[in-house]
Amino acid sequence: MLQQLINSFVLGALTALASSLITMTAYRTATLEQDELVDFIVGSVVASRLSENPNWEVLVLEAGGQPPPESKESFFPRGKVIGGCSAINYMTFIRGNRKDFDTWAEMGNTGWDYDSIMPFYIKMENYKGKHAKKYAKYHSQTGPLSVESLRWDSPFTKYFMAAGKELGLEEVDFNSEKSV
Repeated sequence: MLQQLINSFVLGALTALASSLITMTAYRTATLEQDELVDFIVGSVVASRLSENPNWEVLVLEAGGQPPPESKESFFPRGKVIGGCSAINYMTFIRGNRKDFDTWAEMGNTGWDYDSIMPFYIKMENYKGKHAKKYAKYHSQTGPLSVESLRWDSPFTKYFMAAGKELGLEEVDFNSEKSV
């Protein structure tokens, strides 16, 4: 009982501290009229690229509003904010599985195969990860989307990594050929 009280107090204090330290991005929001037309309805990152063309109207459709400051420390798996789950999932960037893209192309969606999509993923990246040299052909360092290695991990990570290495597993970039 006492431990729960202490945990609640510490969580509240950390939330208050986070709120005072984290500067939130203000997103322009608007309510569309019933018959208003837009050229694209997409997620945040794609919207950023599309909105570079001043002739296009882009609607970002997300389930939620401004991310609260404590979302940067949240461990709850809900992405009901602008930016979706990326606001709470440690910003993990995963392109997707080659087989999924290739299956979509086989279903008649021309241009959605993995090899056709890859140049667009690479173009949008500004990769700053620890695998930059080893997997350079799978990344760009000039795009608008920052992708990097974790800045923090659990103290137990080194033990999990050592166990994996002992089993013969290697550390890889999961956005390279090792992911497919």
